[in-house]
Amino acid sequence: MGLHYQVSDAILIAFRVGQMMLSNALLRHMVGEDTRLDYIIKNPKLSAKYKQILELILDNNETARGAFSIQNVAKMGLCHGKKPGEWYGPHSIGIMLKVRNENLKQI
Repeated sequence: MGLHYQVSDAILIAFRVGQMMLSNALLRHMVGEDTRLDYIIKNPKLSAKYKQILELILDNNETARGAFSIQNVAKMGLCHGKKPGEWYGPHSIGIMLKVRNENLKQI
């Protein structure tokens, strides 16, 4: 019998906000200041970069394609004493994303 955790919407929102901050920072770094979707889609090079960024936050994917998925960020939380269902504030999310990124650099 597996363990089931209740996860509040607020915690999932905190994870998504962290993913959005990371995605936006990567988008501005890789694409530039003009991050309008209609502009990006018209340019094949920028469109490919945009797709790469989106693939980083795919859920239920433990490969590099979902490197910053909710599941992978939660696993980083377990390594730092955060149990599923516990509150992750902005600082905690930032730390989990940073640690996840550092772990990926080693691969």
